[in-house]
Amino acid sequence: MKSILSSLLSCFLLCNVIFAQVGPYEFSTFTDDFEFLEGAVDANGGNTWDDPDVSIPVGFEYQMLGETYNSILLSSLGLGGWLIPYSGSGTPASFPIIMAYASDLVDINWDFENFSGSQPGGGSPLSYKTEGTPGNQIFKLEYRNAGFYNELSSEDTIPDNIINLQFWIYEATGSFEVRFGDSNIIDPGVHDFNGPLIGLISNADISTYPDTTIDTLYFLQGAPENPTIDTETGYSGFNNLYYNNDVLTGDPISGTVYRFQLGEEPVSTFDLLDATIDVFPSLTNDFVNVRTDEQISVQVFDVQGKLLQTQLAEQQSILQIDLSNYDNGNYFIKVISENGYAVKQVIKQ
Repeated sequence: MKSILSSLLSCFLLCNVIFAQVGPYEFSTFTDDFEFLEGAVDANGGNTWDDPDVSIPVGFEYQMLGETYNSILLSSLGLGGWLIPYSGSGTPASFPIIMAYASDLVDINWDFENFSGSQPGGGSPLSYKTEGTPGNQIFKLEYRNAGFYNELSSEDTIPDNIINLQFWIYEATGSFEVRFGDSNIIDPGVHDFNGPLIGLISNADISTYPDTTIDTLYFLQGAPENPTIDTETGYSGFNNLYYNNDVLTGDPISGTVYRFQLGEEPVSTFDLLDATIDVFPSLTNDFVNVRTDEQISVQVFDVQGKLLQTQLAEQQSILQIDLSNYDNGNYFIKVISENGYAVKQVIKQ
């Protein structure tokens, strides 16, 4: 894993890296060679697919917004590029959603004329593999030559638009990436959101479907080579997402990597900030204190990744964060200064 992190660090230094915040994650974009998976498992048995409903074992436990999972569920919610962190069986009532590529993807050989369901002869393999040694493994999921429902459902033709991409999870860090290969997208109309929708939903509650409640939506917008992050809250119903026009203005070129990183190690000390900053106590009934000799910004997130509050602290001060009105449980205190950032988990009891 150290060699992988070293390679990424080298890329960060050599490439024009963009950093931004996605809930408790740090977002960055850089470039790296895209290589198709070899010796991978076909998640759909070589059959055609549309809105696949498949649970894929990751091969290790991973953290996502304060919870532990061991699988990825390919969502049947209507968008083939939606991924649900998953453990157990059945579809949970509420869950986070990773929007690796939230356009309505479909196998290019899907039979739209007869709508006869999944059939042999798939032309867009969904494959996965887990590589590395225990503790430093990487899960990789690949969409190869995937088509778009909006094109193929209306025309009986060879597809003009295809996408190649991979989704990676790092066991050691809990970071995840979306990686893009050679694609051919000549019609922006194939997208459902006026462009690719990529990001994260902190929690979606489908117990009241179709009025699904979405807590916080973090999504990329602007130029795909230099995206920014926007946040929306309070959506009711997945269909309302379709009215969000401020997404990426185009598709990422081959070699583009979007990385969402919580930290290279579980953060209990401030490795990225100097020792003049301290957060205490780690167990509290009401207040958490942030002591600093620097000017900092402090943010509080719940385990679903929802931003609860932001405060600023001047130099030579102690900032009190009031958690008394929140439910008991785990919270993330993120401290940002000119020297870097760090995240500390505290428990309200």
